[in-house]
Amino acid sequence: MFDIHNILKELSKIRPVFHSEADFQHALAWQIHQRNPNYNIRLEKPEKSKNNQIHLDLIVYTPHQKIGIELKYKTLSLIPDKSIIQNPDCYINNESFQLKNQLARNHGRYDFIKDIHRLECLILEGKITKGFAIFLSNDKNYWRNSGRDSMDKNFRIHDKHILKGTLYWNIKKDDNTQKLGKRLCPISLQNDYKLNWRDYSDLSKINCINNQFRYLVVEIKKPRP
Repeated sequence: MFDIHNILKELSKIRPVFHSEADFQHALAWQIHQRNPNYNIRLEKPEKSKNNQIHLDLIVYTPHQKIGIELKYKTLSLIPDKSIIQNPDCYINNESFQLKNQLARNHGRYDFIKDIHRLECLILEGKITKGFAIFLSNDKNYWRNSGRDSMDKNFRIHDKHILKGTLYWNIKKDDNTQKLGKRLCPISLQNDYKLNWRDYSDLSKINCINNQFRYLVVEIKKPRP
């Protein structure tokens, strides 16, 4: 049985934080391999879809399934609490981490939902049997609902929210949409998805701000008729 939550739980014990999305991708692939040595795992493998070619972050070949996995890793800096320590770097297990402030949350939300849509398409076309879209972050703005009437309010992914139907940008008369580029297109989902965020790691012992990491897993199965 492929239990992604147990895999992430085990991974969090040895890798509570990652330098980048690529670092997360490789670490997760290795953890899956260690747990299931008989599985074949591929990174960035292209899959032909009807209209384009999709490069999945991970493909896991089990004896009975072909599982596609897409990852998002969005961070805020691990800012040292200078009232407690004077060290300008944050160290975890004697390794220095300097995470970036990735503040384009509207893009982050849209791209994650786009991952769900792409996995749905691959399942419909019989390219994979199951999919997982995984979002890992230490930015609480993703799992908390601001309640603001923002341009990206229909793409929110906060805890307990339900994603469904066709999602459009909440565009008002004076909004500048040029920066959205290709992201301006709506996204249609075949299934409904209730979003449940879970704790991944707590780095409060290193006395840094933005020290709580949480993750969201959306399991994608064959869409309903």
